[in-house]
Amino acid sequence: LHGEEKFRACVVSHVGQSPALDRVFNVKDQIESKLQFITSKLEPGTKIHLIGHSFGAYVALRLFEKGIKLEKSILLFPTFDNMAQMPKAANLRMLLKWQTYIIGVCLANWTTARPVEE
Repeated sequence: LHGEEKFRACVVSHVGQSPALDRVFNVKDQIESKLQFITSKLEPGTKIHLIGHSFGAYVALRLFEKGIKLEKSILLFPTFDNMAQMPKAANLRMLLKWQTYIIGVCLANWTTARPVEE
């Protein structure tokens, strides 16, 4: 504790990562899980300081839009929100499209080219 001030720190991971679950959670699920944590675990009027990096910064921005009152925030590289508008986004989409195709072809060749062992 710093001086006489007392505070509680809560670290919330992304849903499905800790512990790992057998379900895929989308962006809305991630935001809703953080919103539920804040509204169910923190007392009304609690001063909230959010720190987020990349996707965590994006989630923090969405929580602010949903009316969560933030005392202060530190948001590092919330690029997820504007990724589609970035100049290199078209190149990234093309790369990912071809990457999926190439991986699929390689897997198909690998599984059909291997001799079957008895």
